[in-house]
Amino acid sequence: MRVHAAGVRARDGVHGLVILASALLSWIAASQAQSADATTDSKSQRLGKSWFTEYNSITFRQVPKAGQPLDLRRLDLDLLDAAVFHETNRRRQQHGLAPLPYSGKVRQMASIQSRAMAQSGIVSHEHPEPSKKTVADRARFVGLQPSFLAENVASSFGRKYKSGQKFFVREEGGRKLYSYEPDGPPIPMHTYLSFAEALVDEWMASPGHRENLLHSAPQFLGCACEAGRNNSGIETFYCTQDFFAPLKGN
Repeated sequence: MRVHAAGVRARDGVHGLVILASALLSWIAASQAQSADATTDSKSQRLGKSWFTEYNSITFRQVPKAGQPLDLRRLDLDLLDAAVFHETNRRRQQHGLAPLPYSGKVRQMASIQSRAMAQSGIVSHEHPEPSKKTVADRARFVGLQPSFLAENVASSFGRKYKSGQKFFVREEGGRKLYSYEPDGPPIPMHTYLSFAEALVDEWMASPGHRENLLHSAPQFLGCACEAGRNNSGIETFYCTQDFFAPLKGN
């Protein structure tokens, strides 16, 4: 069965990405609070940890699975998060900065916001729950005491679709296909690696997000993406990266 839809266009920001103004927060706490270790992971945060800790920005690119197309039916979110993590560090190294170590708690912060964005379809630094409303609230929620905190958020297409370009939708074998022509070849899905590259490209093209990504102050990095949809129906991922440095003495 093949069902055609009229040509439509989708936009989720410049070159396929919606980016909001990034939050860059730095402060010294007025008083000591309960100590929190940024590198300590709970059991739930250790899933997929090896993708982050057993590879670096060079060796991760050699992982065969990272070069496979994204498939929502068998999506490995740990691998996708790791792809964004290592791509971020690769860009930092290209600019003479040290790669940032993985922190499960910082990734947990990012995951909290990405999940909320995917559920609402809205890209924002604000969370609907009061206890997690701001990035600072989310740091406290996971047990972190920051001296530095910065966050980038975005949504990006899972396909190699050019934002704003006309496309057509049809059904074949019960699956939706997206193409630039009515019976044209499907627009291909990103691989884990190419998605991370496209996402970080857009952050790097925005001055505020670039500042966060290339800042010298953070000591840990956490990245997380969640699958969702936008109004066009094209597969969309909502992603967050958080940069963190702990309060001195913690």
